[in-house]
Amino acid sequence: MGGGTDTGPGLHVAIIGGGITGVILALGLEKRGVSYTLYERAPAFTEIGAGIGFSPNAERALKFVDPKVYGVYKQVASTTGDEEDYFNWVDGYRTNELVARLLVGVDAFQGGRRSDFLNAWSMLIPGGKVRFNKELVSATQQDDGKVSLNFKDDDSVEEADIGTFTDSGAYPVFKRGVWILTVL
Repeated sequence: MGGGTDTGPGLHVAIIGGGITGVILALGLEKRGVSYTLYERAPAFTEIGAGIGFSPNAERALKFVDPKVYGVYKQVASTTGDEEDYFNWVDGYRTNELVARLLVGVDAFQGGRRSDFLNAWSMLIPGGKVRFNKELVSATQQDDGKVSLNFKDDDSVEEADIGTFTDSGAYPVFKRGVWILTVL
């Protein structure tokens, strides 16, 4: 089964997509001793998008995933300083005018560049649990409930007990009717 070690409760999870969601899922499974393999179609961890902000609730979720994940987050994140943070709602359709503003406090949101977070968190994943250059072509649920994953690169087939799609590029495969846990 894939590249993960069988340390979990007899289950092996295939994570499709090596963005922030896939990496955080992998780290949560790692912390809990669940076997997994993370498949990424790119040749390395990369992130598209400039910045990302994390709310206090997101910070609490990172602590729950693994205190190490939260620790790395705090090393990478930058704050807004002593300025007050607001949720701003703008009418972007008609007038571009500010419709509502809600104070969330001082230093309530922290964030940074997506690529910085992804690079730092991916360093926490043990070797052998990530397979790069693996573009998913199809997924099929077998009679025994396991999932067969077909990859484009070398026409390889991998098997898992649970498949998770954390990559929007895998959505068309899921849409074809395979009953698989999804994480969006």
